[in-house]
Amino acid sequence: MPDSQTEANVQLSNLTEADIPLLLDMLYALGKSDGVSQITTSKADILEHFFGKAPIAFARLICYGRQIAGFIIFSWKWASFTGKKEIYMQALYIMPPFRRQGLARSAMAALASIALANGCSRIEWYLVKDKAMSHDFYASIGAHLLEHMAIGRLSGRNLAELAQISPAAS
Repeated sequence: MPDSQTEANVQLSNLTEADIPLLLDMLYALGKSDGVSQITTSKADILEHFFGKAPIAFARLICYGRQIAGFIIFSWKWASFTGKKEIYMQALYIMPPFRRQGLARSAMAALASIALANGCSRIEWYLVKDKAMSHDFYASIGAHLLEHMAIGRLSGRNLAELAQISPAAS
């Protein structure tokens, strides 16, 4: 059970270029546990999108004492029905030896602080339907599932074919 000692020992630190190999290892472990069959994210992708001229995503390492225990990746989004800035949490991962010690709760609390400090009205993310432990965790911090929503995705050949009919693609 988490306690104030655990929370005091959890810190988020900015990802550095030197941390990318470790982030990729953890990202692959997360993908495997989530049933993702193909992960193509590369060091070059992270360099471009996290450290490039116009970063579109941000990563924080979750540190427990002096050890890296996981990561959280997020980006900004805008909500059309509230007119407010939001955080979209791409991924939260805690390495197995550090689980069930309150680190994910502390990381989410830190992300909530980042959200409020930046004028965000909420944090949103996707959940794997069959991961009851994840559902239970998010419910324990006060999150709720949006039962009326489903994920839509257009990619690959279908994306390219649809783009071909656009007279003003830019």
